Amino acid sequence: MESGGRSARILAEAYNFVRRALEDPEVWREIESRSDVGVTVENGRKYLLIADVATYIQASGRTSRLYSGGITKGFSVVVVDNMNVFRGLMERSRVIADIKWSKLEEVPLDKLIEEIEEDREKVSKILEGKAVVGELVKSALLVVESPNKARTIASFFGQPSIRVLPGGLKVYEVTLHNLILSIAASGGHVFELVPRSSEDDIPGSLREAVEGDVFGVLSIKGDGVRVFAPVFSSIKRCLSCGHQFTEDRSVCPRCGSSRIRDSRDIIEDLRRVAWEVDVVLVGTDPDTEGEKIGWDLALLLKPFNKNIYRLEFHEVTRTAILRALEEAFEKRRGLRERLVEAQLVRRIEDRWIGFTLSPLLWCYFWPYYCSELREKGVPATSERCFEPYNFNLSAGRVQTPALGWVVSRYEESKKTTYIYTLLHNGAQLISIREGDVSPALANDLRGLASRGGEAEINVSEVSREEVAVSPPPPYTTDSLIADASRLLGMGAPETMRLAQDLFEWGLITYHRTDSTRVSERGMEVAEEYIRDKFGGLAGALYKPRRWSEGGAHEAIRPVKPVDASTLQLLVEEGALELPGRLTQRHIKLYDMIFRRFIASQMREATVVKARYIIDLLGYRLDHSRIIGFRADGDISRGFTLIWNNVRLEEPLKPGYMVVKVGFRRVRAKPPYTEGELVEEMKSKGIGRPSTYAKIVETLIKRGYIVSLRKPRGYIVASRRGRYVFKFLVEHLANATEDQYGSLARYLRRVPQLISEERTRILERLMDEVEEGRREWAEVLNDVYREIEELSSL
Repeated sequence: MESGGRSARILAEAYNFVRRALEDPEVWREIESRSDVGVTVENGRKYLLIADVATYIQASGRTSRLYSGGITKGFSVVVVDNMNVFRGLMERSRVIADIKWSKLEEVPLDKLIEEIEEDREKVSKILEGKAVVGELVKSALLVVESPNKARTIASFFGQPSIRVLPGGLKVYEVTLHNLILSIAASGGHVFELVPRSSEDDIPGSLREAVEGDVFGVLSIKGDGVRVFAPVFSSIKRCLSCGHQFTEDRSVCPRCGSSRIRDSRDIIEDLRRVAWEVDVVLVGTDPDTEGEKIGWDLALLLKPFNKNIYRLEFHEVTRTAILRALEEAFEKRRGLRERLVEAQLVRRIEDRWIGFTLSPLLWCYFWPYYCSELREKGVPATSERCFEPYNFNLSAGRVQTPALGWVVSRYEESKKTTYIYTLLHNGAQLISIREGDVSPALANDLRGLASRGGEAEINVSEVSREEVAVSPPPPYTTDSLIADASRLLGMGAPETMRLAQDLFEWGLITYHRTDSTRVSERGMEVAEEYIRDKFGGLAGALYKPRRWSEGGAHEAIRPVKPVDASTLQLLVEEGALELPGRLTQRHIKLYDMIFRRFIASQMREATVVKARYIIDLLGYRLDHSRIIGFRADGDISRGFTLIWNNVRLEEPLKPGYMVVKVGFRRVRAKPPYTEGELVEEMKSKGIGRPSTYAKIVETLIKRGYIVSLRKPRGYIVASRRGRYVFKFLVEHLANATEDQYGSLARYLRRVPQLISEERTRILERLMDEVEEGRREWAEVLNDVYREIEELSSL
């Protein structure tokens, strides 16, 4: 009763709030100004008309009928008596169900009616037993990685039926034209490399050929060449502490809990469904990691269903899924072995380097580090130096160079420089960075500023010209992370988690990409939005661009012409239901992606650039600034109407004037932000879209770098991080026999193993494996030769 009473009170408060609001003429004026709702007056009373999309979809769906051969064709006609309400219906239906509307005069009515009659006649004959179904309805299992994605896809095709299998797998079942589709999620990877292989992992026929185990990878003697066989096992996850492991244990090795979930349970459930259906479709993510997950699933399900095809899509929308289904059944493509091999090389290389170097940090670095701290008088408790080993330390091929950049930039950030300002009547005219002028002028300015002095300047305007400023390209993974850090204050891991949600919820295209390519559909999305927003100006403002050609991947973009405010409104109204909770952080990231993409499909901005010569203390300064847009209204503003990255400044007044010289001391080069570190990885050819955020997250988790959220989200190397890098690069390079005995000559090779150049070369070799230009066994042999002796220490 108490709960019911509280609900009643909340309902009453909401009712009274709405009633009071509707008594306010200003509220009605605001409502009437909207283009997606209608207002009508009957008998002196106002009525608010809002399109009911869900009811329309349900009602129009009754024009079709499901039968044993599929679904009959239907025809829905909407008679428009209020354009605003119809506009609201179009906008919401486009978002919810990818519905495309056509004017009645554009529809070939005779042909359409003929097709409808043929379908109905066919159904009648089947029901009377006078005809048989030509093509029976097929059944298929679609396996994706994420439960959110499975739920989103199922929602595109009506209200799905749901069944939960013994292993806990949730399966959504929907009906398409001639297909009964079961949709389920693997939960990501189902297999992982074991830490060490055992005798039981080696088939009897290979035991004589096996030379040994290299951190879960069997080394096998081949015909003149060594080959490698990685040993995988199902992934066990502790539901109490989240720890993942591969060993066959009944309790968690970290916390001792018996609440263990084994991916074998999911595999068994998937096998049950695969046995029932005609076809299995593997719809994992469209990258090398997704291909490897799909390969594992295909191998596991092959004994239960031989019809296994790859289904690939880059956006989670109804149209994209239907197109992918059509292509999958038409092309019947399998998994791409080259992509799987490239991912295997990356995973094995990551394991070998990590398992080789990390024990050096546990056993050799930790005592060295704690000894250094004790000499400096640092309490042992500050770094847990009372423990003989620290197993939270790690090193990696990409992780270590990235740490080195942070360490180096941190040292550089300690250096300072001066920025001088010229002030007139309290307003800043220009700022001058010390390194941008001659040392003589810098000295004069510093002396003048330190005395609070004034100087006379003469400003001459040399020229004014119109300059075209091009919009930025749509986002790639690295530029998305960089801008999210710079503009929104988001870290790399958070940005990728939010982007993952937006992708799985069907709001943006795949977010792990280094391509700026825009598809035909992408350009259509931009054109629809620009046309709706700018009306008659759309023709002048819309300028489609592909940005790049070729490649399977596309830039990160919205999948529908819906801006952030409309998206939020649709969710609040309940017109759009998402599998997860849409937070303000999601909205901010989506807004940034949306505006950047739309801007990339708009015309250039035409700005007015002024150039000045400033005479100061006997020196001449050349200074330019953008002082405005060309005087033809919104057309000249171009893309900045959506994405304003053009900074306008007031024109300088020509002539003599007295200015006050001020100065401030700043860092010559500030520390990295997480976004800038990712950009550095991209520019130096280290890391990939799928690993950028993971590398940053690992550095933070290991305590090597610290994120300073204020003032600008800088990251700096911690004391531990600086010592780890120094140990790996400098200390081990000079390892002596006095310190390490016979191990010293092996330890001296470590710096080369993790050098930036060697990492870049290895990344290129792995790309060549993916492109089919190099054999994966060849690359693994190169890596093995590097770590062979170190791995046995």
